[in-house]
Amino acid sequence: MGSKKGARIYVFRHGESDYRQTFPSIEDANDLKKEGIKIVRQNAKELLALLKPIKGEVMQIYSSPHGRTLHTSKIILEELNNGKVLSKEIVVEEALADQRGYDYYLVSTLVNGGNINYKGIKFYVDKNITNPHRIKEKNYGAREIDNIPESFLKTLPKNYLNEIRKIEKPFKIRKRTFKVIETILKKSRGGIFILVTHNANTNFLIEKLFPEASGALLKPGEFFSINKNGGIVDIIFKNKTRSVTYPGEFRKMFL
Repeated sequence: MGSKKGARIYVFRHGESDYRQTFPSIEDANDLKKEGIKIVRQNAKELLALLKPIKGEVMQIYSSPHGRTLHTSKIILEELNNGKVLSKEIVVEEALADQRGYDYYLVSTLVNGGNINYKGIKFYVDKNITNPHRIKEKNYGAREIDNIPESFLKTLPKNYLNEIRKIEKPFKIRKRTFKVIETILKKSRGGIFILVTHNANTNFLIEKLFPEASGALLKPGEFFSINKNGGIVDIIFKNKTRSVTYPGEFRKMFL
């Protein structure tokens, strides 16, 4: 590989969180559970062992604006600095945010079904249709909502249905997250870039990169990497590696 390395991107899922903070300042972000903090530190140390940065190499952390991602970013930054790998300040990147339009009450009605009273309108939700695989509320998201038959959705009250339709679709989450990665690969001639985002964002990316993968792909606090060297991009996820041409094959996967 020589003395010069291409852009290296490490995509983290935030640590296990209490979900107390929405959009705090970086300084005030403190939303991870004790165990979540421990796991993020462990994985940040693992990352540190992989980096081996070249003198003068650019390093930057980009974070979703939520409390749980900002707290995760602060821990990663602290561990890197403790290891004498210095980064610039954390940059808040809106495109890495969690699923937009997500409403926990709406999701709970789809997960659990039954008789619903939504803003004074009473109706029935059949969970055999909205949640046939009995997925737990914390794991029910864009993919499951996208799989609800349109024929059933049309039977729901208009106001309720309109709110459901505001929940961001999987391809839109993947598209905006990929755009951050693509901008880095396109504009950077090298450097280390750490992106801290959410379960939906990381899973929809990995499922596109590794179609055979399924389920909860990254556990809280884990990361995968995308390394560009010349016209080749290597995607490394746990014990799997996929090499594709850039920009050709890599871009096609996200069109």
